[in-house]
Amino acid sequence: MKKVVITGGHFTPGLAVIEELQKRGGWEICWIGEEKAVRGQNAKTLEAQVLPKTKVPFYTIKTYKLQRRFFVENIVDIWKLALGFCQSFSILKKEKPNVILSFGGYISVPVAVSAWILGIPVIIHEQTTASGLANRLVSKTARYVAISFEESSKYFPKDKVVLTGNPVRYGIFKVADTRKVRADQPIIYITGGSRGSQIINQNVAKVVDKLTRLGEVIHQTGELDFLITMEKKESMSKQASDNYLVSANFTPREVEEIYKKVSIVISRAGANTVSELAALGIPSILIPISWSESDEQTKNAKLLEDMGAAIIIFESNLTPDILFQAVEKITNEYKNYSENASLAKKLVPPSAASGIVALLEEVA
Repeated sequence: MKKVVITGGHFTPGLAVIEELQKRGGWEICWIGEEKAVRGQNAKTLEAQVLPKTKVPFYTIKTYKLQRRFFVENIVDIWKLALGFCQSFSILKKEKPNVILSFGGYISVPVAVSAWILGIPVIIHEQTTASGLANRLVSKTARYVAISFEESSKYFPKDKVVLTGNPVRYGIFKVADTRKVRADQPIIYITGGSRGSQIINQNVAKVVDKLTRLGEVIHQTGELDFLITMEKKESMSKQASDNYLVSANFTPREVEEIYKKVSIVISRAGANTVSELAALGIPSILIPISWSESDEQTKNAKLLEDMGAAIIIFESNLTPDILFQAVEKITNEYKNYSENASLAKKLVPPSAASGIVALLEEVA
C-alpha cells in the first residue's frame, strides 16, 4: 500500500485525483489544508467541508501568505509561517508518505519544504496558464511539474515539466453527456467559488429582480454574504423569490446537478471553474479577480472568450447594468454562444487525473 499526502490551495482538481486513486486502489490518501476560507472569519474552506465526510484524513495547518506590499504585516504575522513548517514537518513524520502532490498556493509551501528536508519526493500541478509564486518556488526541488496548458511550461525547469491537463472530476464529464437546456427558459448559475465573491454578490443584488424575469437564478454566495442575500430574497415578490435559489455553498454533487440544467454561468475565472465550464460547454460571463497572481484569471478567461464561449467583464467595469446586458446578450444569441462553448471541450482532456496518478505511481 502506497501513501500520498495531497496539499495546496486548489481543492477541486485534488478531488478529481482522489477519485482516480480510489478507483485504482492500493493507495492511502490524506490531505493537508486550511480550515478557514477567509482570514478572521468562521467560513470554512471547501476541503474542510467535504473531506471530514469522506474516508480521507484531513489535517489543518496555520501558515501565512507573504504580502508583497505590506512589510509591517509580514513582520507581525511571520510566526504563522514558522508554525506552518513545524506542523507540516510533524504531520509528514507521522504519516510517512511515499510522495507529496501539491496543487499550489501558500498553504503548500511549508508542506513541500518539509518534504524536501525529509527526503520525500514532491510532484506539483499548475492549473493556470500563468504560474503562482508558490509553485515556482517549490518547482526548484520538485521531481515533476505537471501543467494544464503548454503556455505555463516557461515558468518551470524544462526537464521536470509534464503536460497532463487540468484534472476534472468524473461527474463533470458524465454531466456533459446528459445536459438538457431550454433556451427559452434560461437557468442562470452565479458563483464566486467556495469562498464567494462579494463584488459579484453586491452587483447581483441590484439586478436580481430583472434576472428572475428572464428565468431561474441559482446563487452561491459564500458564507459571508449568505444572510444578507437571504434577506434580499425575502424582500422580493413571491414570483421573483420563487425563481431565486440561494445557498452559501453547494457540495460537488449538488453542483453537478445544477450543471445538468444551467444555461449560463456567471463566475470568477479560476482555472478549475474555467476547466469545468469548458468540459461542459456552458456559455459564461467571467469576472476575473483583479489582484490574482500574474493576472492569471484574465488569462484563463481569455481562453473561453477567444473561442466566443464567454464574455469577460473586468471588475473596474462591473456594474449591475453591464452585468444584466451581458446576460441578455448571451440569452439573445444563445445558439451561437452554445455552439462555441461546445468547441471549448477540447481544452480539457479527460485523461488529466490519470496522467497525474501515473506520475505518482512512478515516483512512489
